[in-house]
Amino acid sequence: WLVVLLVVVLTGTVAIGTLLLGPLNVVALGFAAILLGLAADYALILYQEYISDRDLSVPELRRVVAPSILWAACTTAGAFFMVGRSSLPGLTQLGTLVAVGILLAAAVMLLAFLAPLASFGQGRRESGPQPAVFTSLSGRTAWIITVLAIAASGLILARQLPKVDSSTDDLGPKNAAARQALDEVHVEVGGFAEALWLLVEGPDEAEVSRRLQSADELIDAAVEDGRLTGSALPTALWPRPPMQEANRPLVLALWPRLEPAREAALSAGFTDESLRLTVGIFEAWREFAAADGVVMPQRPASEWAFRKFSARDGDRLLVVGRVDRRVSVPVAELEKLAAAIEADGSQLLGWPFISGALLETMRRDLSRVLVPMMVVILLLLGFAFRGLREVLLSLATLAFALLCLSSVMVLLGWAWNLMNVMALPLLFGAAVDYGIHIQLALQRHDGDLRRVRETVGRAILLCGASTAAGFGTLGFASNGGLATLGRICATGIVIAALASVFLLPVWWKAARGR
Repeated sequence: WLVVLLVVVLTGTVAIGTLLLGPLNVVALGFAAILLGLAADYALILYQEYISDRDLSVPELRRVVAPSILWAACTTAGAFFMVGRSSLPGLTQLGTLVAVGILLAAAVMLLAFLAPLASFGQGRRESGPQPAVFTSLSGRTAWIITVLAIAASGLILARQLPKVDSSTDDLGPKNAAARQALDEVHVEVGGFAEALWLLVEGPDEAEVSRRLQSADELIDAAVEDGRLTGSALPTALWPRPPMQEANRPLVLALWPRLEPAREAALSAGFTDESLRLTVGIFEAWREFAAADGVVMPQRPASEWAFRKFSARDGDRLLVVGRVDRRVSVPVAELEKLAAAIEADGSQLLGWPFISGALLETMRRDLSRVLVPMMVVILLLLGFAFRGLREVLLSLATLAFALLCLSSVMVLLGWAWNLMNVMALPLLFGAAVDYGIHIQLALQRHDGDLRRVRETVGRAILLCGASTAAGFGTLGFASNGGLATLGRICATGIVIAALASVFLLPVWWKAARGR
C-alpha cells in the first residue's frame, strides 16, 4: 500500500511540475524521486504510532500526529522553494519539484495511508509495543558523544576546511581508460592539457578578418612566453577584403597577358594539356576581378572545408579556432589572455573559464538562496514550536550534522564539486525534518525518551538507513560526480538521523531543566 501511494505521489509531482515548469530537467526529476523517500518517513511515523498506541482510533491518531508531519513538510518544502531562487535553471527546477513532492506526500500519507490498515492490521496492533532496543544510550553518554564530536570536528576543521573542486575531473567516468589515454597523448605528444577555443564573430568578412588577425597576434605572443603550446587558427584561409581590393587592378592587368603567355609556351614545346592549370588560374582571376564585394571560395571542396570552422548566424559571421593550453599554466594567466582577446570583440572559451564562472555564480547564490532559506526555516520553526528553545535545538541539530559531515569530508579527502553541492538542500531538509518529528513527539509523550525512540525514533532510523543505502549505492556509480553525490548524501543523512534520535532528546530535556 505504501508503494502504491509513493507511485501516486511521484506521478502527481511530475504532473504538477510539468504544469508549473514545462519540460523537466532529468537531474531535477531524478533527485526529486529520491527525495520522495521523505514521504516514506511520514508513512512510517504514522505506522509506528499506530501499532504502539492501541487506545486511539485512526482519525484520533491522525489528528495527534498531523501537526508533526504538516510542520515538517511545510518547513522542508519552504527551504526547497528558496532553492528555486537560484540562478541555475537545474537547481530552480530541483527546488520546486522537491517542495511540491513533499507537500503532496504529506497530504497523501495523512489522508490515505492508515485507512486500509485499520481493517487488516488490528491483530498486529494488539500485540503492544515492540521490544525496546534504544534504551542503552544514557544521557551522560549522549553528552560525552556530543562534546567529543564537536571538539574533534572543530580541531579537524581548524586545520583544514573541505576543498572546493571547480574542475570537471570528478564529473566524468571514474575509471575511463580511453579518456586517460587521450589525456596522456595530449600531454606527451601535443604538450597541452586541454584545448581552448577561440570564437571570432563580426558583422562582415572585413571585421572578422581584423579580429582574427588581432587574436592571432595575442596568441602567438602567449606561445612565445610559454602560456600556450600552439594553436590552429584559420587566419590564412579567411579572406582579407582590403587585400582583395588591392589585388583586383593587378588581376585585370594580368588577364590580357594570358594569350601571349600561352602562345610563348606552345612555341617552346608545351602542350595545351600542360597549360590547363594555368588557364584555369587566369579564368579564376578574371571571375574574381569581375565580382562585387568580398569573394568567398565556391568550389565544393573549399565550401566543405569552410563549414568546419565558420558559420553564419543571421547577420553575424562566426569563426572558430583551437588553442592549446600548457599543462603547468594556472587559470589566472589564461584569464588575462582571455580578457585581452575579449577587449577586441573575440572570445577565448574553455572549461577552465566556464567552471570558474559557474562556481562564482554558485557562490553568489549562497546569499541569494541560503539567507532566505534560513529565514523561512526560522519563521516556520517558530510557528511550529512557538518557543525559542525548540527552534534553537532544531538549528543545533542541523549545525551538528553539517559540522560532523565537514570533518568527515576532510578526513576522507572528499571535496565539494559542481555535482555534490546539490546535497546541501537535502541535508538541510532532512535534519530539520527529523528534528521537528522528534521534538513534537517529545511534547506529545511528555519527554518519555523510550516511547519517542520506539515510535518516531524507530521510523526515522529506518527511513534514514534506507535513504542512506539508496544514496550509498550511487557511490559505486561509474560517473565520478554521481559517486561523490551518493557518498556525501548517505553520510549526511546517517549523521542527521543518529543525532536527531539519540542526541536531540537529551538536549531537549536539558534545555527544559529535566
